[in-house]
Amino acid sequence: MDILKKAETEASSQFLKGAKQSEKALATLREVNEDLHSELSDCMEKWTTQLEKAHFKLNTSASDLMVLRKEA
Repeated sequence: MDILKKAETEASSQFLKGAKQSEKALATLREVNEDLHSELSDCMEKWTTQLEKAHFKLNTSASDLMVLRKEA
């Protein structure tokens, strides 16, 4: 009986260690995920701004080209 109790105690201890390690791993993954999400959001904002600027320049160039064609 003592052997079974010791085995159960050891198994329970190992299970708790595994659960704690899993909890730490999940917390780390959540933190990294939040950092990546923040970085991605910043990049998306930057590229959206760049795209809007490029779109504006393209429209301006198209307008300038039409004016030059009319003058020619």
